[in-house]
Amino acid sequence: MIEWDKKGEQFVLESRWDLIEPISFTLTQEAGLRIKAYPSVKEAVCDFEALFADDPFSDAALEYLWGRLALYMEKWGYREDRFRDRYGYILTCDKDSVRTDRILPSTRRLCGEDDRINQTTYRLRDSEKNGCVMYGTEQDGAILSVAVSHTGVTAVSTAIEFGVETAPVARQRGYAVSNLAAAVSSLDRGVTAFYRCHRYNLASLYTAESAGFGIIGQYYRYLGRKKNGI
Repeated sequence: MIEWDKKGEQFVLESRWDLIEPISFTLTQEAGLRIKAYPSVKEAVCDFEALFADDPFSDAALEYLWGRLALYMEKWGYREDRFRDRYGYILTCDKDSVRTDRILPSTRRLCGEDDRINQTTYRLRDSEKNGCVMYGTEQDGAILSVAVSHTGVTAVSTAIEFGVETAPVARQRGYAVSNLAAAVSSLDRGVTAFYRCHRYNLASLYTAESAGFGIIGQYYRYLGRKKNGI
């Protein structure tokens, strides 16, 4: 299945946005291969799907994709981002499978006011305004680790994606696992929590699996950066 991202393409090219993402895709056992791409690269994307639908993450598939998109990137004035191989695992968890035994006493639900003691890069006030689920671990008067949903939760939410971050001085203490588990346990029954991590980020993968998440598929994002950018 291919979704053509006409709105995203127009925004990036008309505004000369720093980053461009002409194609991204996911592969899961349940939904199969799902591609989101700019209409301008339709021919390349359709050829890619026809040739590599069964193994889109193989070296041959990605080399083919990079080669086909290089001409478009040059025409648009972008270059391949140095983090081009942004792909990894998709994991899920719900209220029934989350590891509540991994939740620490120092983990609690956060609010926007906690920004004043927050030691991560997450903007808790903005997240609160957007209705996001936020849990964190506080030690010695500081929020050292957080788990925050990417979007707000509504009455009709059935899938929520989370991200985590821990200050360098507080890593390897189980805080991220605790925060993520607490956040998932707070969701209504029937809501699925999602998590993504880069294929080389074994610490992130360990965090998710330790909180009760299981791998259901893979994701990929092709990124480019403006040639005059950093």
